[in-house]
Amino acid sequence: MPMKVELPRQLVRIAAVTAVLAIGYVTSASADIAGNIALTTDYRFRGISQTDRDPAVQGGFDFTAENGIYAGIWGSNIAFGGSLELDYYAGYRGKITDDLGYDVGYVYYNYPGDDSDADLDYGEVYGSLTFSGFKAGVNYSSNYFAGTDPFWYLYGQYTRDIIDNVAVGASVGYNAFDSTEAMTSFLATDNDPGDNYVDWKLSITTTWQGLGWTLAYVDTNLSEGDCGGLDLCEATAVFSISKSL
Repeated sequence: MPMKVELPRQLVRIAAVTAVLAIGYVTSASADIAGNIALTTDYRFRGISQTDRDPAVQGGFDFTAENGIYAGIWGSNIAFGGSLELDYYAGYRGKITDDLGYDVGYVYYNYPGDDSDADLDYGEVYGSLTFSGFKAGVNYSSNYFAGTDPFWYLYGQYTRDIIDNVAVGASVGYNAFDSTEAMTSFLATDNDPGDNYVDWKLSITTTWQGLGWTLAYVDTNLSEGDCGGLDLCEATAVFSISKSL
């Protein structure tokens, strides 16, 4: 029997905006429509496994106009809620100078089929600057995952080609909750983890046979006890294969 999913009004509005932009792009010669699909050994979001360290199938579509406006949808299987995450986003990107770029937008994280008491869905506004392989950005949610109050995510990334068709990358993120109680609720832990944590990643990427191949090392400064006695936050190697459509 098909599962009936009731979408929150905010998600309906985001989906409607995405649909309108998509229709406009499809009918415009200046539009670019791209898809992507990936297989990964573990879906790590801000350092924490969303699949209980199991593999994930992921994919999405992006609609981009020449004027810098874009919108899209991305999804992945997960190990909680209704076992599915769908992200809807829209924004605008451009350049201040030839070397300095910017990106601002909004993303809505939806977990269809979740029947828990907590409302897992939430939205974030974001902005970032890019320069010569460096990227610095910030995301803000007025009420983060499962109603865990205001949240800030500040991050920095760097990517560089080391030889032909091989790039290395490094990133670090700072996850700031409104209070210790909010972070404790988010992690579902009996520990006292404080009100923030740090995640980081090192990666190497190449393309071969029309596919993208990535090997990454992902870790956080959280202990197993901080993550509810599970090893969802500890160091791991993640291998991914992707394809642009």
